[in-house]
Amino acid sequence: MLGLLSFQFITVDPKTQRYMTEDGRQIVFHGMNAVTKLPPYLPNISGPFDSEFSLNEQDAIFLKMHGINMIRLGIMWPGVMPQQDQVNFTYLNEAKKIIDMLGKYGIYTLVDMHQDVLSSYFCGEGVPDWAVPYERKGVPNFAKPIIPEMERDPVTHKIAWETCLKTNFGVYYETALVGNMFECLYNQSCNPFAPFQQDGKPEKDLILQVEMQKFWAAVAKFFKGNQFVIGYDIINEPIAGDLWEHPGNYVNTGKFEKEVLQPFYQNMMKAIYAEDKNHIIFFEPVVSSITKAGFDVGGPGAAIGIPPELQTYAWHLYCMTMDKNGDPIQPKILCEAQDAFWYSQRNNSGVHLGLSQFIDEFGALPDDEISRENLEQQVSMFSKDAKSWAYWQYKPFGDITTVFNSQSERNEGMFNKDGTLQTLKDKILTHPYASNIAGKIQGAAFNFTTETLTLKFTTGKIGTYTEVHIGQLWKGFGFESIFIQGKNAVQITVDANQNYQMVKITNLAENQSVEVMIW
Repeated sequence: MLGLLSFQFITVDPKTQRYMTEDGRQIVFHGMNAVTKLPPYLPNISGPFDSEFSLNEQDAIFLKMHGINMIRLGIMWPGVMPQQDQVNFTYLNEAKKIIDMLGKYGIYTLVDMHQDVLSSYFCGEGVPDWAVPYERKGVPNFAKPIIPEMERDPVTHKIAWETCLKTNFGVYYETALVGNMFECLYNQSCNPFAPFQQDGKPEKDLILQVEMQKFWAAVAKFFKGNQFVIGYDIINEPIAGDLWEHPGNYVNTGKFEKEVLQPFYQNMMKAIYAEDKNHIIFFEPVVSSITKAGFDVGGPGAAIGIPPELQTYAWHLYCMTMDKNGDPIQPKILCEAQDAFWYSQRNNSGVHLGLSQFIDEFGALPDDEISRENLEQQVSMFSKDAKSWAYWQYKPFGDITTVFNSQSERNEGMFNKDGTLQTLKDKILTHPYASNIAGKIQGAAFNFTTETLTLKFTTGKIGTYTEVHIGQLWKGFGFESIFIQGKNAVQITVDANQNYQMVKITNLAENQSVEVMIW
């Protein structure tokens, strides 16, 4: 048996900003992204296991055996609402099947409204076609002024994916039309089909932000009773609007977050919270921000009555100096310095806000020694503070807006195309860690050189136990330990069978400080 679990709603301890279950046990998430950006907008649950598209029971068993306890699942707006004011319950029920199946194996799900470059009209994904135009009067056509206007199909008005993939998708964020559409989304009275700064009758009568509120209200209402769901990520990687019209927003991102992004988030939070008071609402900073977050202390929800235990400051961490092959540029100190800076800035912002934090994207790396070193450095940083995280991503899922797109020979996932494991990075991502803590955790640093876990925590109720997950690539770990503090406060045992291994640290005394090194 793999240890099927009973679930409780996840909340946040307002004193420690740690995730916890309703009975007070702290939980640390080590997860994977599973975002399918093209139709049918969900991984394949019903077919056989494969290295590209499946997220079925065999995948769940694999994830469980490797210590992965959460998935950030793309619940795509076009999937939920293929037409205006029409909720596709067939799609939502398929998503629920995936979430419930994962839940059987102790794997929680974060619901993610994913976007990259906002729309398929702009070589990206996110907003349904009915909600945005492919061009707007008064705005340069896509992809100006960065590159020449791109040819569109005369019927669908789409650009061929083969053409889109010739340019790194990140460049498209700098186009005038994409920036303009983001600003329209942030504006609570903007109709994207109306001419920009010109007179004229709109082609359609809709307010883009209101339509997104409808999306979130529908999703929250559907999942409000599902204990396998951690919460909702409002929007993936928001940008600071139109680089050409308002370049200052990219310099003073804190001001932009305070004056523009926060009101937008508050409107989304109102829509969610009106339907669902059980789940945490995740919000992200401006993706390019390098300064302290500009949101209110207590998060955007503080001013509208949403408590801090139902908000999470979610952020991403990527090395930005990559070569044309998608590997970190050498020397490795370039990435190490960037990662340390980004981590410090984002972490300090979360502390300032007084909220829980979740690194719900990082990595996006192939399986080679250079990338393994970068990944090891990132994960080591996270483990010192026992941060929750989700790697990008579990499988390619036909990705069209990432470093390694669907035309690449290599990929960012856990498997090679032939189904074999990408063992260099997989071993890093499945390292032993304390997933469920019967007490209050202070740190869980993992040293990859010595292959040791140093766990610091304060014990909880007598007889309860902390669980240290041991992934399949770490079999044999956990049979040795040495106490630095609190030897008589706990008892360490190893629970192992052919499929699953766990170190159990049982509390013998309450409210005692423990520091133990395990290997």
